[in-house]
Amino acid sequence: MSKILVVDDEKDVRETLCSALIENGFSPVDAPNGTKAIELFKTEAPALVLLDLRMPDMDGIETMEKLKYIDPNIPIIILTAFGEVPVAVKAIKLGADDFLTKPPDLEVFLSKIRRSVDNAREIVNKRDVKHENTLLNLDNWSYFLKIYTFGQFKLLKQDKPLDFTGKVQQRPICMLKTIIALGCTEITETQLTDALWPEADGDSAHQSFKTTLHRLRQMLGCEKAIRLQEGRITLDPQYTWVDSLMFQRIVDRVDDIWSENHMFDTENNKIAEFAVKLSQKAFNLYKGDFLSMEENKPWATTMRERFRARFIPICEKLGNYYESKGRWLDSIECCQKALEVNDLMETQYRRIMACYRQLGRKAEALATYNRCRKILSNKLGIEPSRETRAIADTLKSKF
Repeated sequence: MSKILVVDDEKDVRETLCSALIENGFSPVDAPNGTKAIELFKTEAPALVLLDLRMPDMDGIETMEKLKYIDPNIPIIILTAFGEVPVAVKAIKLGADDFLTKPPDLEVFLSKIRRSVDNAREIVNKRDVKHENTLLNLDNWSYFLKIYTFGQFKLLKQDKPLDFTGKVQQRPICMLKTIIALGCTEITETQLTDALWPEADGDSAHQSFKTTLHRLRQMLGCEKAIRLQEGRITLDPQYTWVDSLMFQRIVDRVDDIWSENHMFDTENNKIAEFAVKLSQKAFNLYKGDFLSMEENKPWATTMRERFRARFIPICEKLGNYYESKGRWLDSIECCQKALEVNDLMETQYRRIMACYRQLGRKAEALATYNRCRKILSNKLGIEPSRETRAIADTLKSKF
């Protein structure tokens, strides 16, 4: 469901537009002025902004410039009175995507909104846009199909859960999972047939491929969502959103920031703030192992381990950042998530112990130490390091 920010100083106009948006499957938030619009834009991350041209204090042009500074890719439609059309045209030259005269015709209104959202999404996908705010809000946009692969596998078709529990649906779903595990883009027929029908000969495998792809497209209800060109399959990013792909894009961007700036936790640093927001987004996306129900499938195992390896540094960086800011519980949460992936990371136990000590929760800190000692002993046959034991001794001495 696409989130739309409606900005107009007239309450009646805002209520009318918001009602129309809700009735047509959008999720509106509204602001009475430019200042409030900028505040909501940062917290709500809308997919599109409807912006009144004439407002007190900060007019539409100034508000648009500030919104575009935050996210150059955000589509903005100007709302204007009939006599202000020349000014609206000027706004388009300055970066607005379109304009509507008030009161807008409902069909024209909805048509322009859908076109603007679709165009913005297409630009992001085709140009591989990496602007931080765009990466933060892509999952707020409306897609025909949303696919969740971390933890429980889930499909949303036009924002409604798609049931695929029937036995006849399992092979098409398995094909979809395999396409995702192989990277979603330019997957050859041979790659899929080798993964799904390894014992079949050429003609039999090809027929199984064609039949299963047809059934998968029928089940999803949108042939365009899965492109087949010259024997290669791609999940079309204009129609599909996949959490694992989004995770990769965000982590790639975070890695770029860390390698380029080396200032992740620098005080009052905007680059660091963006890195934290992106890292938290990746952290939230990772709900558990990639395609966890496909535990014994070779085509899922490689990607699962790759995601685990990329998730742990996110947890470590965020945990370190939150600890430096005195956000002890947030740091503990990051460490615990890292330990869910690899419970042999002694440094994470130490950070949890240190954070609990800061919170005055010594019993929980010692319980963490005991868990660490037990796991290291059972799995590796070793004791915790001197550094870890020293923290535990300090805690015991204060009881």
